[in-house]
Amino acid sequence: MGFRVAILGCGTVGGGVARILLEQNEAL
Repeated sequence: MGFRVAILGCGTVGGGVARILLEQNEAL
C-alpha cells in the first residue's frame, strides 16, 4: 500500500517526500 503511494507520488510535486518514505520503508 505504501509502495503504491510512493510510486504515484513520483509523478507529483510531493514525489520527493514519497521517495524518502519509500527509502525509509526499505531500511526497515
